[in-house]
Parts: sequence; structure tokens; C-alpha cells
Amino acid sequence: MGLRLSSVGVGYIAGGIIAFVGIGAYTAYESVNHALNYQEVSARVTSIEPQCARGVDHPDYSGKIEWGACGDLAAAPSDHLKSVRMERQTKVAFTFGSPADGQEHEGFFLAKGRTLTDSAAKLFPGKTGLIWASTSDPDDYHYDAWPFAQNAV
Repeated sequence: MGLRLSSVGVGYIAGGIIAFVGIGAYTAYESVNHALNYQEVSARVTSIEPQCARGVDHPDYSGKIEWGACGDLAAAPSDHLKSVRMERQTKVAFTFGSPADGQEHEGFFLAKGRTLTDSAAKLFPGKTGLIWASTSDPDDYHYDAWPFAQNAV
């Protein structure tokens, strides 16, 4: 007497194998693409700007979002609004030398959520960190998690 599986059981096993192989293939592709097309370079913070978004929760204005300085948005009148939701983030601008053309380029990332916003508040212009810059497109870059806290130069 051996192990007997229903067609549903076989389907689950086959689906799991396909998903496992697919995730492995995607991870391998991303690793090779990253190794061939990106180079780790130093980036320097140029500015830190706290920003706020005011989202409108009203049937007539659904989905409307206003960006601006936190104090200005909090103080602005909202006569026609039932409720207003405030969201905070920090825009961190930086410069980096692109390996694609050897020129200096600008980039930025948005720190959202309490943990990243608090971490961004500890940054200052001149702080350096590492990002990944494209070797073929001078304006293409990305970073791992939090570039100016880990791997600081």
C-alpha cells in the first residue's frame, strides 16, 4: 500500500514546485542583472525636507491629496471637509557620481512611516552612504533599505 494523492493534492504539489522554480529563476535573473548593470557608489545628502500630505475624507473631494509644509497644511482652513488625514514623510535629496557618464547626478528617496521618518530626522547635509548606480543609464539608481544608515562611508 503506497501513498495516494487526490488530483487536488497533486495540483498543490505541482503549484508549489512551479512557484519555487519561478521565484528561484526571478532571483537569479535579478542577481545577474544587478551584478552586470549596477555599481555601488557613494552618495552625499544635500537636503532633508519634512513634508506632509493632507488627504481629504469627504464624498465630494474623495482622493484629493495636498502636499506641503506640515505647519502650513495643519493651519490651513478646511471649512468643507468632514475630516482630514495627515501623513508625514521626509524627502532626502542626495548627489552621486554616475559610473555611466562620470558626471554628478541628483536623486532622492522618501522616508515614510514613523521609523524611517525618525531615522531621516537624524540625517544632515554632508552625510554619506552607498547606493547602486546604473553603469548604462546615468539617472538610474536604487538603494538597499536605508542607504545612509547602513554601509556608511
